Amino acid sequence: MQKSTYLFYACALAFQYLSFSQVGINTTTPYAQLDIQASNSVSPKPTDGLLIPRINNFPITNPIFFQNGMLVFLTTAQGSNPSGFYYWNSSITKWMALSTEPGWGLNGNAGTDPSVNFLGTTDDKDFVLKRNNLVAGRIGSSNISLGVRSLINNTSGFANTAIGNFAMLDNTSGIYNVALGINALGRNTTGGYNTVLGTSALLNNTTGSRNVALGSSASQNSISANDITAIGYSSLASNTGSSNSALGSYSLTNNTTGAENTAIGHYSLGANTTGSFNLGSGMEALRKNTTGGSNTATGYKTLHENTTGSENVAVGANALYSNTSGINNNALGYNALYSNTTGFRNVGIGHESLKANTTGSSSIGIGFQTLMQNTTGSSNVAIGSEALKNNTSGFFNVGIGILALTNNTSGLYNIGIGAFTLRENTTGRENVAMGYYAINANTTGSNNTGLGYFALNKNTTGSNNTALGNFSMNTNTAGSNNTALGNFALNNNTIGARNAALGNYVLNSNTIGDDNTALGNYALNGNTSGSRNSALGNYALNSNTIGDNNTAIGNYAFNGNTNGSNNTAVGNYALNSNIGGSNNTALGNNAFLTGSNFTNSAAIGYNSAITASNQIRVGNVDVLSIGGQVAWTALSDQRFKRNIVEDVPGLKFINKLRPVTYNLDADAISSF
Repeated sequence: MQKSTYLFYACALAFQYLSFSQVGINTTTPYAQLDIQASNSVSPKPTDGLLIPRINNFPITNPIFFQNGMLVFLTTAQGSNPSGFYYWNSSITKWMALSTEPGWGLNGNAGTDPSVNFLGTTDDKDFVLKRNNLVAGRIGSSNISLGVRSLINNTSGFANTAIGNFAMLDNTSGIYNVALGINALGRNTTGGYNTVLGTSALLNNTTGSRNVALGSSASQNSISANDITAIGYSSLASNTGSSNSALGSYSLTNNTTGAENTAIGHYSLGANTTGSFNLGSGMEALRKNTTGGSNTATGYKTLHENTTGSENVAVGANALYSNTSGINNNALGYNALYSNTTGFRNVGIGHESLKANTTGSSSIGIGFQTLMQNTTGSSNVAIGSEALKNNTSGFFNVGIGILALTNNTSGLYNIGIGAFTLRENTTGRENVAMGYYAINANTTGSNNTGLGYFALNKNTTGSNNTALGNFSMNTNTAGSNNTALGNFALNNNTIGARNAALGNYVLNSNTIGDDNTALGNYALNGNTSGSRNSALGNYALNSNTIGDNNTAIGNYAFNGNTNGSNNTAVGNYALNSNIGGSNNTALGNNAFLTGSNFTNSAAIGYNSAITASNQIRVGNVDVLSIGGQVAWTALSDQRFKRNIVEDVPGLKFINKLRPVTYNLDADAISSF
């Protein structure tokens, strides 16, 4: 009976409200199809609420279209679906949760907890951002993109990162790429392992791999090149070649097919098109190179003008700056080989070494300003500060030592080894100088050889001289065809010619004497202007000054002669005391030992002595016999007699003869 009563009241109540097409609970004025109000809104009862059907699992059979929006409460979490209210979305045939958390506000959010609050998905699906209904970002399982249509066409590519509008737009299967910037790697399709940063960097790359491009338009026209590195605005902008590296704005900007180039610095290798194996390090290094290959340029504007030159090395600001087509040059130092254009196989090491060289070839300059003024001279070697500095067109010269051959201009085949050697030489040729200040003052003299400290130091125009020894031929200026071997040999010679001196201090004082030959220490030491003298032996003709045509062989032979001429002395101390006597002959040790001014005398034999002019002596006082196979013959030939008169009385003359015998006082003769 009680159930029937309840049913009656329910039906009556339903009928009442159906008549108004609205249902109200706890209200007589419902404002909706179903309006449920609490019994007391201020102090509600625990029963004031609406219970939605509660389920432990979602139905096995999905609801139908007409049940779209049906609400249930899931009491137990199922899989990734937590407990809560769910409604049926028939358009996607899925139970959708009614979130109990507040959404991300359009005007910002507060009170978030980064450990639990996030923007993203909770399932294994990509997180997508859109702008104007166009994909502007995607976080996938392996790819990340941010920017309008970035990575939009990717199909199988993975491990890619694209940030920037249209970055990696055409990528389909390329992998491990990183692109940051508008249009960065925009046309890449299958290329992999590329790293790009900058607007339009590697824009046209399609299949190239392992490339690095940093900077706006860096390597933007590269299509399939591999292993290139471009860092800087427009670096490698036109590149299609592989294995190039460019660091600096416009570096290798015009390179097309050139390969394995390295450019570091603003505009380095800027004009290179097809040249390969080049290294340009420094602002505008190798800037104008087009097809030249295997060049190395390190320093500001090194090899700046080079176009087709190959296998050059330039290290130092402006080194090989003007080189265009020269090959096999090496320049190390500021302005080294600066003006070289077509010269080849040159080596310039040092500040401004070979600076002015243009077409000269096969020269070597090592040291400050070595061969600095050389223009067309070739095959020169200069080692030492300012060696061969002023050489212009001279060739086959060797200058080793500070200022060696520094003023040479067009002289040829010269060799200067030692500080200041051949320093003043200008056009002289075929000179050899070795030793400090050797042939230092020579200007136009040729075919000279000076070896030793100050050897031929003051020679200017003298030629065909040979000086070996310290100070040998030191003061010679214009004398030629001299030979001096020994310390101070021919030391004071100025214009004397055709002299030969062998030994220390030989012909030391000679100034203008010619055709002298001296062999032995101090031989002809005092000779000044005497000529055609020959001295063999220590101190031979030592004191001779102006005497001519003398011959002295033996130690101290003719030692005291000063101005005597036409004398011959053979033997130690022979003619030792002669000073001004002439036309004398001494043969034997101590022969003609005494007598200073005798003339036309001859002494033959050991200790043979002369007491007057026009005298001949054979042997000394100890000689017991002088003889020969025939008797001594006095010359009496009528053919050579003049003014013959028969005026000598025969018998009367004979009767006046007084024959005597005597003993010779040898001691008296010796002391005479």
